[in-house]
Amino acid sequence: MSQDISIAVALIVITTFFLIIQLYKNYKLEEDIEMYKQSNEYLEDRIAKRDIEGERNFKDLVAGIDGVTSVSLSAKRYVELLRAEESLVELQLKVKEISDVK
Repeated sequence: MSQDISIAVALIVITTFFLIIQLYKNYKLEEDIEMYKQSNEYLEDRIAKRDIEGERNFKDLVAGIDGVTSVSLSAKRYVELLRAEESLVELQLKVKEISDVK
């Protein structure tokens, strides 16, 4: 009878120990999840800010073009358009140099 009680107490102590360990792991996991959520929110805000700034910059760029009343572009597309514009300017300069030589 005494052995049964000591085995039961040992099982309760071991179970309690494992429950405490599991609670600690869950607490740490919740902290990590919260950190990842904050990181994701920060990155989403940065991306949204870039898109807004990109739209604003592009709107300023095309403001003088007749008929353009609104423009909505992502930052990536805006950068692509700027690079294409730079390439166009370079090509125009080369064409002008070739025509000046002839």
